Amino acid sequence: MEAPLRQRMGWRHRPTTPLRDNWPFCQHGTAKPPGWISAMILMAYGDGCENRSPPSSRPLCAPPHHSLPSTRMGDPPASAIGRGFSAAYGHQGGKPMRLPPPATAPPRALGRAELDALYPLETDEPMASSLSHGRAMQYAQLAMSYHLRDLECLVAADYIFYYRELPPGAPGPAPSVTPDVMVVLDFTPPRDTSYRLWEVGKAPDLVMEMSSRATHRQDQFHKHHLYAELGIREYWLYDPHGGYLEPRLEGWRLEEDLYQPIVGELQPELGAETFYSEVLGTHWGRLLATEALRLWDEERGDWFLPPAESEADRLQQTRRADREAQRADQEARRAERAAQTRAELEQEVARLRAQLKGFSESEES
Repeated sequence: MEAPLRQRMGWRHRPTTPLRDNWPFCQHGTAKPPGWISAMILMAYGDGCENRSPPSSRPLCAPPHHSLPSTRMGDPPASAIGRGFSAAYGHQGGKPMRLPPPATAPPRALGRAELDALYPLETDEPMASSLSHGRAMQYAQLAMSYHLRDLECLVAADYIFYYRELPPGAPGPAPSVTPDVMVVLDFTPPRDTSYRLWEVGKAPDLVMEMSSRATHRQDQFHKHHLYAELGIREYWLYDPHGGYLEPRLEGWRLEEDLYQPIVGELQPELGAETFYSEVLGTHWGRLLATEALRLWDEERGDWFLPPAESEADRLQQTRRADREAQRADQEARRAERAAQTRAELEQEVARLRAQLKGFSESEES
């Protein structure tokens, strides 16, 4: 025997005793329970008094489960209320009806204030943790900018880089990283906007980080894996302080989604250990005498120096040459005075010898 509809739909059996004790049940067509309860009963059971004349010994509006008509899935309900709910939420042909999804409005373009909240143009991270850190960042940016001056590219220092777009309605700011220096080839730099990976369509080609006490662990582990996952072709680390990396300049090249170390080469004639960069097409160098970071300038055949450092280096070389010239002049004057003194002493010795010889001759005569 097929189970009643309410059991197949998971409905619980409603007890009849409270209804019999509290409400005046009578013959067909007499009073019924209050309106809201009657509606609930009709929704659950259908109209139990419709086209039926049950015995007066049981309530008419809440019949027991064995007196309900057997209703199959997909059969139209007996009551008007049941038919209304079946049309909206019920079943047809034994299959659940699914309401169509609500109409969604087209995505609204975000305003400048909303974009700044999700993708700020500034970061709370300090640009440099020390003077040597800042000088290394400035040198790397200037050197690579000068080397790539004839190409359409972006060479930026402390430029915030958003690598994951936020879904609609998500609070900002979005996940980001701020490399010390990064290079993006074949790219026109935007104005007053941050670098957003999903808009640009490519990751930076080269990133260089300057290690410090606060960042060296993150640079060597978290950013190492993040930059490889993002597809950054070359990753360079330089330690301007000399306490976190050995050697103080290291580089990695992306091969098959993994970073492989770039092997350095000692060149005593240049006084440096050099590392070749495929992105730049030239060598990075670590000077052996000072551990300074340098980039090789193919045109000049020497290490690149920015204008300020070049002028300072020129002045320093001029002063060094002047000091060497002064030292040589002083040595020449000292040698001249020594020669003059020696000549005077020789003359005095010759005079004394002549005088002594004269005394000897006079005594003999």
